[in-house]
Amino acid sequence: MRILKVLTLLVFLLCINVFSPCYTKNGFLSRIKDRFTKFEKKMKDKENKKKLLISASIVGLSLLTNLIVGFAYYNYRKNQRNQALEFPQEESRRRAKETKEIIDEINIRSEKQMAKNFRMGNEIIPRLKEVMTSIENEGKKKNLDLTRDDIADMSYFIFKNLFHLSETWKKNPTLIPID
Repeated sequence: MRILKVLTLLVFLLCINVFSPCYTKNGFLSRIKDRFTKFEKKMKDKENKKKLLISASIVGLSLLTNLIVGFAYYNYRKNQRNQALEFPQEESRRRAKETKEIIDEINIRSEKQMAKNFRMGNEIIPRLKEVMTSIENEGKKKNLDLTRDDIADMSYFIFKNLFHLSETWKKNPTLIPID
């Protein structure tokens, strides 16, 4: 509580110090009045008046041109964004659909192979290299340019699904599909 009182006192003293020039009527008002009278005297001089009008018109013209250029650039960017968004969405949807099909196909193939191994008594999950090569081959068949990251992501989803299937088959062998 004492700290709050001390801080309040300091803020009050600071306000008094900052606004003290405003309280002295003669000093503050006389400075403002002197500045206005100097400005009026300069305005009466014809050459200064011309310079002021020219500079004001140049400033106004530059502001107007900046406003027009900014508005034109805003419209240009707005139109460019609208045009650019349409094509990549279709391409990305097609690519996502084809990658989903590849994942499903390879998942079914790997699941059948794993079910055959589980029925024989071997709890073997397909190798990573086999899955990655089959993803690359399917991508080439569908004319997709798959990067290493894309292949790694797809193989992650496939192995995640295969792991969950193998765990459920280990717990309950009657769930293994008969082909």
